Amino acid sequence: METALIVSSTDAGIKALFALLKGLHLRDIQFAMNSGEARRRLANQEYDLAVVNTPLRDEFGSDLACHIAESTTAGVLLLIKLEYAAEINAKVEASGVFVLEKPVSRSMFQY
Repeated sequence: METALIVSSTDAGIKALFALLKGLHLRDIQFAMNSGEARRRLANQEYDLAVVNTPLRDEFGSDLACHIAESTTAGVLLLIKLEYAAEINAKVEASGVFVLEKPVSRSMFQY
């Protein structure tokens, strides 16, 4: 795995996820602040991993996660508050999206 896209509507979310992902020794980690920006980046570059931190400003984020999983070869992680995780997981698992409950920890990103 060499490239990743973090999609989060907050600077704090991007910084926290960047800190978690840098431990994976990725060559290139890019950011998008909303779904529209993420879709533009996806049109121009392939990623090995996409992490979508819900909710986004322009959509919740589950549709974006499914779009990425269905139209690219990237692994997709969808970060969701505990109370919504089971419901959203039921909607996105067929697309190959992996749901993680927030808050996430460093151990969740180790392999």
